[in-house]
Amino acid sequence: MNTIGDRIRDRLQDMKRSQEWLAQEVGCSQTAISKLLRGQSERSKFLPDIAKVLGVNTSWLVFGLEKEKSNLVTQSSAVKTVSVIAWDHPEELGHDKIVIPRYRIACSAGNGKIHFEIQEYAQGEAFRRAWFTDRQINPEHCAIATVEGDSMSPALEDGDSVMIDRDAIIIIDRRVYAFCLDDEIFIKRLFKAGDNIVVRSDNSKYPEFNVPNDRLEILGRVIWKSGEM
Repeated sequence: MNTIGDRIRDRLQDMKRSQEWLAQEVGCSQTAISKLLRGQSERSKFLPDIAKVLGVNTSWLVFGLEKEKSNLVTQSSAVKTVSVIAWDHPEELGHDKIVIPRYRIACSAGNGKIHFEIQEYAQGEAFRRAWFTDRQINPEHCAIATVEGDSMSPALEDGDSVMIDRDAIIIIDRRVYAFCLDDEIFIKRLFKAGDNIVVRSDNSKYPEFNVPNDRLEILGRVIWKSGEM
């Protein structure tokens, strides 16, 4: 299923429910649901609530991961697989290059504002296959996203592209991770602290905070970035 609308429609068919029912349960207009189903909307503040009502993981609804439908907000339920997409002109890349898919997603690096803004068909980034081999990273489990906000400045600036390795869900102190917290997506530096996780921004104007381990859903570790000079 290629679009958010496809995934919503699939779940409604499984549940034998209508879009009118979904709108009523979510507390939004039928027009809002209809626009998502028809692919006329690339953003909606209701996506986290839609995922809850449909009984699916927010990551599945956002990333389109067939094996991650279950609504489990735990580290073990983090994203697992997304296929590498084909380049517009694959003959130009050669066998030593692969393309990582790009998702325009509001991985918030600010004060928690979340839009779940998606561009499902945006062109990906081409990388040397050896880059992944040297680092023992599976490129099929990686995705490109765009940072929003300045809380991770100067390491990550607003508008930077980042690659997320969705296999890397075990927290290593001081590394930067994309994660879900209370149905919002953040990119922050994480530290283990017993039964809690310390969430820290690089920008000192954003205070750090602690959350219990079981409230975080690790989407993956940030392993690469690209931004404008």
